[in-house]
Amino acid sequence: MTIYIAQDSTTSLKLSKVVKYLNSKCNYIKFEEIPIIVETNEEYVMFPKTHNKYLKQVKTKRSQNDFLIVLTELQYDNNYFFEGETDLIILSFFGWKYLTSLPIENGLVYFICGMLLDEVIPYDAIDHSERLGCVNDFLFDKTRVDDGMRKGHLCTDCKKYIQKHKLTEFESLLYSDAISLLKNLAISSSNERSILNNNSNATVLNIDTNKKTTKHSVKKSTNNGDSIFISYSHKDEKDRLKLEDHLKILQRLGLISIWTDRKIAPGEEWKGQIDNNINNARIILLLISSNFLASDYCFDIEMKTALKRHKNNETTAIPIILRDCLWQISEFAKLQALPLDGKPIQKFTKKDEAYASIARAIAKIIKEGK
Repeated sequence: MTIYIAQDSTTSLKLSKVVKYLNSKCNYIKFEEIPIIVETNEEYVMFPKTHNKYLKQVKTKRSQNDFLIVLTELQYDNNYFFEGETDLIILSFFGWKYLTSLPIENGLVYFICGMLLDEVIPYDAIDHSERLGCVNDFLFDKTRVDDGMRKGHLCTDCKKYIQKHKLTEFESLLYSDAISLLKNLAISSSNERSILNNNSNATVLNIDTNKKTTKHSVKKSTNNGDSIFISYSHKDEKDRLKLEDHLKILQRLGLISIWTDRKIAPGEEWKGQIDNNINNARIILLLISSNFLASDYCFDIEMKTALKRHKNNETTAIPIILRDCLWQISEFAKLQALPLDGKPIQKFTKKDEAYASIARAIAKIIKEGK
């Protein structure tokens, strides 16, 4: 069995090194690089339209069991990582830097393992719609891919299936190579290393080379996108939940992770948890109302911490004006507030318009690296 790998004009992975690595770890499967760049002018990957266009450019002599994979940075219209039949699978690394600190080549190996195991364990044999921490999980919101690479885990249900069903010789060979790759991937990834370099820190390979210089020096959350801390009065919890609903799409794309004090588990020391998260947040949202201004902890502790870190270029602090109050004379009045011009969400006839404008503004900040 041979797996052929090519890439389109949106990527620049050093495929020859990856293919050499893959061949060194597998006893049965052979990997070959297709040394052409598939030209594309697509905005999104759409199955089967984009696949048919790519197939016209990639010519290989493949047998029945062979795979053809083309790598891209374009986003799928359904936000999948990959889709297609074995004659062509397009694998998307759209937004990769927001999902993990691990390099693209580690992700390629991870998805190859999943494709191989799909040939051994039928898709509908086990329900992976719920997260089992397994390489076969259906990552509908993409947020667990980092954890999957680091653990290289096959869930108990999948292992039981393998034990219960007698595999053919072909399936056994695929399974053996997939597990070998998965174990080696986990060793490298758990140590923050590229699969290509087991003796030094991982290096991300030439992805998003046009990224703008970042204004702030704060570190990004490497696993689930840029970290957002929400400071709010518990009396405004309904407003916080509504805002989180509108930010959820950014979470699903792996662009952000959100932390609020509601994530503090029973028995945990709450102040330490709040301090740790507010001091590591990439963005701090201050949900402003008379309740917020009246709260000693929100105003004297969280707001002042946010302003200090913003002044030191360690975070971006953004006041979100929920309702009319005398916020214009506060210390944070000098910051650019949302919605536009500091118009309170309460005054919008259609409040969803206000929340949507806030979500768009935050998405823009993240995209521009501000």
